[in-house]
Amino acid sequence: MASTRRTSMHKWNSLKSFLFLVLLATGISCASRDLEVQAEKPPQPSFLMFQDADGVHFTFDETLSDEGKAVGAIWSGRMTLTGIDPDMLWFSDRPNRIAFKKSTRNFVRNFTTTFTDANGGAPNAVVSWDDKKTDTVQFVVLELSNPQLEGDVLEYSVVGLPLDDPKTLQPLPLEKQFVPPATPNVLGKVTIFIDNAPPPGNTPVFIAISGGGFHSHTAMAG
Repeated sequence: MASTRRTSMHKWNSLKSFLFLVLLATGISCASRDLEVQAEKPPQPSFLMFQDADGVHFTFDETLSDEGKAVGAIWSGRMTLTGIDPDMLWFSDRPNRIAFKKSTRNFVRNFTTTFTDANGGAPNAVVSWDDKKTDTVQFVVLELSNPQLEGDVLEYSVVGLPLDDPKTLQPLPLEKQFVPPATPNVLGKVTIFIDNAPPPGNTPVFIAISGGGFHSHTAMAG
């Protein structure tokens, strides 16, 4: 009788061990599938923005602002865009293929909630124009903040970011940096490209994955 009891206990312990292993394997399999689903979830799209204006002029601080010092800028001040387009284009970073227009006024109103410390802070931008006197394309790389819109005049607080050597990614010597004139002699339109932002509020986003990716914030000469 004792032998029979020991045999039964041995079988029961073996069965419990087997069930434990089955449950463990099932749990690992479910966790693995959950991780696969998370890994396959497409990334939240980010957007670049395009503005245009009829003219631009700059006012310069006598001394570099604290923000300019913090980011290694070469000058700081205000940029005024005249004849700003009432709408601006938003287009997605790869791998998404999304584009739409939103009002400039809406962009200005939501600026501080669009660009936050959590997603990188104030945006970088490239401002370019054709110079009527020199017949060349001029551009400056800026950090934008504190936009103010009055009618079709848009002002930003700006700091002028230096161009970098593409080999070392270190700023070029000061004599090779470009500081814009206070009142550029613009031929045609002034264009402004603003870097990554999350989707604007109340904008439906449809994600299409096609590969690739671009998230560079480095300005390089050459």
